[in-house]
Amino acid sequence: TNPYINWTQLADFKFELPPTIEQEKIVEFITAASQLTKTLSGLKKSLEIAYYAYLENLHSFGVLNGFKLLDKFVDDDAPICYGILMPGKHFDGGVPVIKVRDFTGSGFNVDSLLHCDPEIEKKYHRSRLIKNDLLLSIRGTVGKLETISSSLDGSNITQDSARIRISDNSDRILIKHYLKSQSARRFISSRTVGNAVKGINIGDVRKIPIPIGVPLEILYLIEEIHKNFKRIERLLESAKDVYSSLKFQESVVL
Repeated sequence: TNPYINWTQLADFKFELPPTIEQEKIVEFITAASQLTKTLSGLKKSLEIAYYAYLENLHSFGVLNGFKLLDKFVDDDAPICYGILMPGKHFDGGVPVIKVRDFTGSGFNVDSLLHCDPEIEKKYHRSRLIKNDLLLSIRGTVGKLETISSSLDGSNITQDSARIRISDNSDRILIKHYLKSQSARRFISSRTVGNAVKGINIGDVRKIPIPIGVPLEILYLIEEIHKNFKRIERLLESAKDVYSSLKFQESVVL
């Protein structure tokens, strides 16, 4: 019991509540937000199942038509490579450097990027990034994959990532998604070594087998499913925020 509260006086205190019709509307909004969250969660799960099912089907085209090493898809003037060995401390106004910790699953945490001294970075110009480059994590957490957006054009990477540059749009779509499949992950896992810090050699990354003969309509379907999955994922997060906000308001005014 709080000794500073006069409970007898508090018992007679009148709390102001919204009119009944407003209370009903708040409850109505909360119910609608809850239902929307459940609907979006179900849709997200369905798209996720469809996406990964199509990814596994990609491997079957390789069984039928053969495989080609990842290294054979990349641009001749930009071989698969890792980046800066020791980027040093943060350098104001320097070159943004992407580390594996910056991978978010749907891009990069741009606000946390280290900026490297240009004098250090220029020694690693070969690993500079341009829009649509693929980044594969190869050290520590192995197998994460992200795509570079135009906002990160000209940035660089560390030794923990491999840059994969593929100019052909259909080949890039194939590889961007296939590297997330269980078939590709099994290969990557089989080549990953180390105890304290796990990693895969860049030479083994170049040897990842990629299925060939995949129809373009299948590739574009997978791309659309993935885009819609990400769109629903963002909507779901917004719906959850709205629901949480409404529940807070309910606790305050009702």
